[in-house]
Amino acid sequence: MFTDINSYKPSFLEQIVIDTYQQLGISHPSEIDMYTIADHFGLSIMELDVRSKVMGSTIVIDSRLYPEEQREDFFHELTHAIRHAGNQLGMTDLFREAQETEANRMPYYWLVPSFMLIEQIDLSLPLPWLIKQLAEIFNVTEKFMEKRLQLLKARIEINAAKHQLCAAMEKVPKYALIRTIGLTEYYCDALGNVLFTRRRAEL
Repeated sequence: MFTDINSYKPSFLEQIVIDTYQQLGISHPSEIDMYTIADHFGLSIMELDVRSKVMGSTIVIDSRLYPEEQREDFFHELTHAIRHAGNQLGMTDLFREAQETEANRMPYYWLVPSFMLIEQIDLSLPLPWLIKQLAEIFNVTEKFMEKRLQLLKARIEINAAKHQLCAAMEKVPKYALIRTIGLTEYYCDALGNVLFTRRRAEL
C-alpha cells in the first residue's frame, strides 16, 4: 500500500505545515497543540456553544464537540484564517467550494503531518491494526486516520506517476522542430527525422 514511502514528496499544502512545525520546533505528535499554533499566527481561541468559525483574530470552537472533533474544527478554521481572506458570502460558488475543499483537507496535514506519519508507519502491521495504532499516537479517531492514510497513498501514487512521466520525457528526442506543409504539421528532431505528424484541424 505504501511503496516508495521513503522517497515521499509533500504537496504544497503539506509543506506549509512542515515549515510551520519546523519554526515551532514541533517534531512529535504529542507536541501538536492548537493553542501554540494559534499563538504563532497571532490568533486566539475561544470555546462557545456555537458552530466553529473565525471571528476576526479569534477562532471560535464549538464547545459541544468531542476533543478530537474540536481539534479538527480548529485546523479547518485555521486554514480559513491564514489562507482565505475575504467574506465568503460575496464569492462565487466555485471559489467558495475550492476554499472549503482546502479547509477540509488541511486538518489531515496539521494533525497527522506526513513527516511524522512516515516515521510512525509499521508496514508489518495489518491495515486495521495500523490504523488503530496510528490513531492512538496522533490522538485522532480511527475514521480520521483511515482517511489520512488514503491521502498519503494517493500522494505516493501521484509522485510515482510524475516520476514515470519524467522518465518517459527523457527518452523523447530533444530539440524537436516543427515543419508545416499545408494543413499538416511535421514534428522533427534536430536531424530532421520526422517523429510524428498532426493535421491542424485536429488541434
